[in-house]
Amino acid sequence: MMDFVDMMRLRGQAAENIYFAQRERELIDALHAHPERLHQSPPDLDCPLTDAGDHSDRAQD
Repeated sequence: MMDFVDMMRLRGQAAENIYFAQRERELIDALHAHPERLHQSPPDLDCPLTDAGDHSDRAQD
């Protein structure tokens, strides 16, 4: 017999599975509606973390 805690844990997992299944379905439907987006390159992001090793533009101490 399942106790209350196990039942609530399973209920939470089921809700999470339903949420992500619905989200994936929406994303797949969006890709089917706009197949040209599959062949686009991702946008260039100006992220300071990607330039962490390059300090050539900094003034020397």
